[in-house]
Amino acid sequence: MESAFVFYPRNVREIADKARGYWSVYRKVRKILKEVPVAPDRWTYSDLAIAPPGNDENDRLDIYQATAGGEGALARKRRDDMLRAGRGRVPSVEAADCASAGQIHQPLS
Repeated sequence: MESAFVFYPRNVREIADKARGYWSVYRKVRKILKEVPVAPDRWTYSDLAIAPPGNDENDRLDIYQATAGGEGALARKRRDDMLRAGRGRVPSVEAADCASAGQIHQPLS
């Protein structure tokens, strides 16, 4: 069992450290919230996260280029988008893309 003369001072110090950390974060956030409404480019600023989706948006993301199934996922999305747009029968690219990603096994003869 810990002595009260050790426990309470340590407890007060921990509370003070946490309060100082919370105050620091609060000041940083408050500063950002004051800067945003007066920023000169606030109406023209855009980045990938807030930009409207485009046709080639996913092609530019590294996650689709760095993973094994990324290209297959993009090909399937393109095929599904074409089907939803009503462009008639679209050749199946899923089997070829999945096979290149190693997801489909060829039948044994």
